Amino acid sequence: MNDNKQDELNKQKDDQKDDKDKQEKKNKINVSWIMHPATDLYYYWLIVVAVPAFYNLIMIVTRSCFNEVQKDYTILWIILDYTSDVIYYIDTFIRSRTGFLEQGLLFRKVSKDLETRVVKWFDYLWTEDKTSDDKGVLKYLPDKLRAEIAISVHLETLRKVRIFQDCEAGLLVELVLKLQPQIFSPGDYICKKGDIGREMYIIKKGNLAVVADDGITQFVVLSEGAYFGEISILGIKGSKAGNRRTANIRSVGYSDLFALSKDDLMEALIEYPEAKTVLEEKGRAILLKDGLIDETAANQVDEKDLEGKVTTMETKIEMMQAKLTHISAECANSQGRIKQKIINIEARVKVI
Repeated sequence: MNDNKQDELNKQKDDQKDDKDKQEKKNKINVSWIMHPATDLYYYWLIVVAVPAFYNLIMIVTRSCFNEVQKDYTILWIILDYTSDVIYYIDTFIRSRTGFLEQGLLFRKVSKDLETRVVKWFDYLWTEDKTSDDKGVLKYLPDKLRAEIAISVHLETLRKVRIFQDCEAGLLVELVLKLQPQIFSPGDYICKKGDIGREMYIIKKGNLAVVADDGITQFVVLSEGAYFGEISILGIKGSKAGNRRTANIRSVGYSDLFALSKDDLMEALIEYPEAKTVLEEKGRAILLKDGLIDETAANQVDEKDLEGKVTTMETKIEMMQAKLTHISAECANSQGRIKQKIINIEARVKVI
């Protein structure tokens, strides 16, 4: 009895394995028939298809106008007509296999809704001429020229952000070079309430909606030139929201945004410590005006911050002491050289 059960289980496993192998072979066959539209083979095929297309365009008119030509070469026209039809049928099949994106998504068993969204996203990139790799092109330019291009295109956009108004030109240039373009599809969430804020956004094109938790009710619509998230990347001490997002923001239609990450901002501020202090003061003033800052927490002294400040002061004092020692040594050397010159002059005078 047990042997019979074991045999049945082994048979079921073998059947499952056979079905799996058949499915894998089927998938491999499907994948092998996909023609990538960027290959040379596809362009050669287009040339082949162009031949019957021109044949029908030219010869059908000629045969209609000259009956003698139609009657004298009837067999030739029949052969050419059927050959053209066969090529058209083959072309129909090949065109059904050139959608490598759709075929790839189908092979990976992606849902139909997600597949539609991906295809529409690529269609948008194509129609808006955003398929070229701008960074790949610009990377071959000299740093100065690349910076000038970025400044001419994005600087005014960055100046619209409250915390960056009246900032040093050098800092704005650094930030402009760090802006990252991002594209969102209709209904995509740019951020959700409670998410950690790691970047700020500037709307280049399109509309964004601030929505309720249900994702439908709209409170306000942000349009081109608007920005958000600039306070969260500063990490203002005492902020009631901390570095968390305070609203749900979704894309209405397709939208093009610029993103500036917190890491990129802090990296740029290393060279501009005074600007960092100014930005933090501006951010604190904005939070205070909106009632989003806890003054008690803001005024508390953080031991780590205090230790850091003390360490910084000690480092600066040591640097100043080193400079003073160096200056004192130079002064002593200068005095020695001056005394030696005076002695030499006195000796010459005595000789005279």
